Amino acid sequence: FDAVLNETDMVLLDIKHADSVEHKKLTGCDPARILAFGDELARRKIKVVIRHVVVPGITDTVEECEALGRLIAPWHNVVGLEMLPYHTMGVVKYEQLGIPYRLEGVPQMDTARVPELRNAVMTGMKKRRRRTQIRHRIASHFLFLYDTRAALV
Repeated sequence: FDAVLNETDMVLLDIKHADSVEHKKLTGCDPARILAFGDELARRKIKVVIRHVVVPGITDTVEECEALGRLIAPWHNVVGLEMLPYHTMGVVKYEQLGIPYRLEGVPQMDTARVPELRNAVMTGMKKRRRRTQIRHRIASHFLFLYDTRAALV
């Protein structure tokens, strides 16, 4: 793991759903390892492009996309965001392999909505970062007051 990351300059990281319960329903897997990997990439300052498939009725709400933005906001190494409209081109492959298709019956995504949803992700990121900055300023202020009082005693 370390040897590979030491030679890595960019990662394409898929985030399927911002909510961990919904992520598990959608993929069958807990997102904890994916998020821990994102944290590690941020710690190492390895550039990341976030990829998010927009699936009608599952990940296509403004609320979900803002939540995605809040989720990735702490990662200051994010250099790109790809909002990928869901399509049904893979259905045939699943049928040929005899694998059940989890999204059977889900229509293709209307690509005209992608800019709106991308903006929602960016809004979520900005809101979370702004809130974090305010918290840091308040904490710094209280630390300053505490240090000042300690110096007076």
